[in-house]
Amino acid sequence: MAISITDNKASGKGRWILLSLLALNCIIFLSGLIRPALREVMMLHSPAIPTPPLATAALNWRALASYTFVHSGPSHLFFNMLFLWILGKFLIDRYGIRRMIALYLAGAVAGAIGFLTVGAFIPAGHETALCGASAAVLALSGGVMASSPGRNIRILAWTAVGVCLLSSPTLPALATHVLGFLAGFLPSARKKLIIS
Repeated sequence: MAISITDNKASGKGRWILLSLLALNCIIFLSGLIRPALREVMMLHSPAIPTPPLATAALNWRALASYTFVHSGPSHLFFNMLFLWILGKFLIDRYGIRRMIALYLAGAVAGAIGFLTVGAFIPAGHETALCGASAAVLALSGGVMASSPGRNIRILAWTAVGVCLLSSPTLPALATHVLGFLAGFLPSARKKLIIS
């Protein structure tokens, strides 16, 4: 079953915003290769000693908004952008750009909260850093799965979830991915129940 794409004005504008988001991720990735110090400033860092998550978030407030644009390598960037494009396009066509952006931002914030909270209770003994759009992309996956999509897009959404969970080397990374997914799935499932 193919994914149907409509060509109405809202969809077209939404795709331009989605393309801009993809381009911004690529530009920041390339900038980080040229200036590694910029990359470090944009990542969300957890302290080496246990610190309350809110204190860490307050100290890293800029990174809460920027960590999703920094990626650890070309494959990290490629897969996040691939899933962002396909899942984002699906959500824009089905619900509009506002809902897609809301899910994306909710996943990014929830992922940061998960990372900082788990890092506060299970210190790594050294400073760790969070980067990548995985939590935000998983929120899109959760939104797609809650919307009763066709078989092909559901398989792709589960693939995104599987790739992210299997590539979680630490407990804070796993918490980031799980909370990102839940930030997209729970509101979408709730909205579906209210509408049904």
